[in-house]
Amino acid sequence: MPKKTAKLEKPKVRDDELKFVTQHPKEYYDWKSETFRRDMVEIQFRMGHTASQTLKNIHGFISELNDQPNVQEDEKIPEVSLETIKRWFSEFLVGKMGSWTGESPDLLR
Repeated sequence: MPKKTAKLEKPKVRDDELKFVTQHPKEYYDWKSETFRRDMVEIQFRMGHTASQTLKNIHGFISELNDQPNVQEDEKIPEVSLETIKRWFSEFLVGKMGSWTGESPDLLR
């Protein structure tokens, strides 16, 4: 009889969170802020994507937003580097581990 192993479940991303970030209403989000980029990266993390997948997805998303005809040069969103994504991923992971141990999930923020 094969030995059963426990499966780790991917964290679920709530539809309303994903919808909020992907609809990117300028009234609620400063597109150029680090918070906006970090939230996009966190959603990718929670969906179980790797850092390199996230870089590709975020680059495409940012390019799509920046290429819109009504976006002025000073409104363009800065790119996110792979190093930054990896750093944020580690912070999200430590925060998740902190929530499992009952400590503050905002350990590194």
